[in-house]
Amino acid sequence: MRARGLIMALLFVSVLVAIAWLTGESSPFADKPSATTKSNP
Repeated sequence: MRARGLIMALLFVSVLVAIAWLTGESSPFADKPSATTKSNP
């Protein structure tokens, strides 16, 4: 049963990453890369 909890946690994290990737700049993950690309035209 512990494996199911691990899979659920991985699914939850993957969904969060997918949402963050789709939202783009508002996400903490894409914030730094987008900032560097925007500061360099």
